[in-house]
Amino acid sequence: LEDIKFHQCVRLARFENDRTISFIPPDGEFDLMTYRLDTHVKPLIWVEAVVEPHRGSRIEYMIKTRSQFKSRSVANNVEISIPVPPDVDSPSFKSSVGNVTYLPDKDCVVWTIKQFHGGREYLMRAHFGLPSITRDDAEGKAGSGGGGMDTSWK
Repeated sequence: LEDIKFHQCVRLARFENDRTISFIPPDGEFDLMTYRLDTHVKPLIWVEAVVEPHRGSRIEYMIKTRSQFKSRSVANNVEISIPVPPDVDSPSFKSSVGNVTYLPDKDCVVWTIKQFHGGREYLMRAHFGLPSITRDDAEGKAGSGGGGMDTSWK
């Protein structure tokens, strides 16, 4: 572990003495600890996203997630956040499991999976309208044909 940073509620002396993280939690949600790993770690849950913009009129997301832990294990209350452009509207979702919620104040979609069993794969599709157009659309230039990640959202 490198670049270890603790929330101010952690008793640092105790951690330095015996590597125990002791704390009195504050009200609300907080990050207890942040750190960096130099070694390659296989993620417990793998997420792939394919974003398909359609000439400025709409945008589609296909999200595939796969658990990479043993089938007898279960991850509870998994939340997957997917950023979306700030001007999307008319959301519609289809998922093989869980609930999907659009959070316009955070410009993201949250896919919640109550119980994610090991060795499983799930799919979610999201469709949005795009009221604004890009400069390429306004100038009449052809798009890339979709299928790639478009990072030039306006």
